[in-house]
Amino acid sequence: IWKNPDRKILDVDKAYRCDALLTKILQANRTQVFEISVKTQNYFNALCTAVKVYQAYARAGLLPDQLPAGCPMDLFAMKPFAYETTSDGFILRSAGKSSAPDDDIKYEYKLTK
Repeated sequence: IWKNPDRKILDVDKAYRCDALLTKILQANRTQVFEISVKTQNYFNALCTAVKVYQAYARAGLLPDQLPAGCPMDLFAMKPFAYETTSDGFILRSAGKSSAPDDDIKYEYKLTK
């Protein structure tokens, strides 16, 4: 991208083509980084919600019927996680990035006895 051998004059046209190519290459990576960031934050929100459920369990001795107040939101649905109890713990469900039922992300938590 330099016009002369001592690299003192920049060929602007070539530089813009290089920048455009670099931008094109990095665009996909930036999207992937953002997607990983959202998934990680959503997992952290599910973990914080699970801690609140465990705290409610420790106070009452049994799992609550619904999520405690003040739990973080599911970032994909922008509403609370779907919550259901199981025989040995509970499950938090996230809508997933496409909100299709088969795209749900399931976080399972167990209780020790």
